[in-house]
Amino acid sequence: MTSIKAITLRRWVWVGVPVAVALTPQVLNDYWLYTLSIVLVYGIGAIGYNVLLGNTGQVSLAPAAFFAIGAYSMTLMGRAGAPLIVGGVIGVLVSIAISLLLGLITLRLSGFYLALSTLSLATLVQQVAGSQVWLTGGWGGIPGPSITWFRSGYGKVVDDFYTIALAALVVAVLTHNLLHSYFGRALATVKDAELAAGSSAIDPLRHRLMAFVISGMYASIAGCFYTGLVGFIDPGQFGLSLTIAMVGMVVLGGLGSVTGSLIGAAFFVVAPQLFHAAKSTQIIAFGVSIMVAIVLLPGGIVSLFDRRRLHFLRSPRKRGGSTPNGEGERSVPERVGGAT
Repeated sequence: MTSIKAITLRRWVWVGVPVAVALTPQVLNDYWLYTLSIVLVYGIGAIGYNVLLGNTGQVSLAPAAFFAIGAYSMTLMGRAGAPLIVGGVIGVLVSIAISLLLGLITLRLSGFYLALSTLSLATLVQQVAGSQVWLTGGWGGIPGPSITWFRSGYGKVVDDFYTIALAALVVAVLTHNLLHSYFGRALATVKDAELAAGSSAIDPLRHRLMAFVISGMYASIAGCFYTGLVGFIDPGQFGLSLTIAMVGMVVLGGLGSVTGSLIGAAFFVVAPQLFHAAKSTQIIAFGVSIMVAIVLLPGGIVSLFDRRRLHFLRSPRKRGGSTPNGEGERSVPERVGGAT
């Protein structure tokens, strides 16, 4: 019964999500549709960072660097007249190459030392972007290209939303399948029992490196969409605050969860908008809400939905209640004729 319910629930999700995405522009105005697009952009980056932090336990402070690489690659190639896909591919390839190089150097470290070594990359990329005025516009910034891949006839905001929603859906599905494959189970083993992983022919360094590359690649993809959505980028947008926000999205949404990454991104983008009326106390209210959520939900906001899903999948029979044949539940030895 549980498996049938699980299959039914998955089918509803597969059907419901695309329908919800298609109908969203009919429900939300342009402001909230733009806000939702921002949520999905950050969600893509958070999903990749969750592969690293949530599934290997490695703390990297470099997401902002890969975010910037994707954004500037897309922008510069767009200004050069190249197709959007070319700029995106170049940004992803550069991020993969840098993450491979950095990972080979730093992933033998852990904890505080790994965080500091990756922070150096984020600082370097930001300073390079700020100093090369002739190329990146320096700290004054540079206009971004349009990311619209198709026209819906309802305006740029709707077109951008559909483009980003499609990308986010593909990223979420691919990552979900990846984490439920042998690779995902290997990452979990490396995180929880590194010595056992080594004795099981699982190379911890190799799997951490792959997770690091995936994290950098997703952040680069998010950066590509970010520059087109916002329409203007400068080095200040890719500082330490962006990395801290990514960490918060993953931890608050739920470590190791694709859905949790999207929920965390939604919280960090939407919650400040809801507290906007508080004006001077906006930051305080936002900070208090984060602390309350972390204290009450140590498993992340997604744990609330997991509990409801488990309740839905649970058998309708209650403990101590009646079974379909009218008898109360008995212990296993009684059912097989053994002594209690």
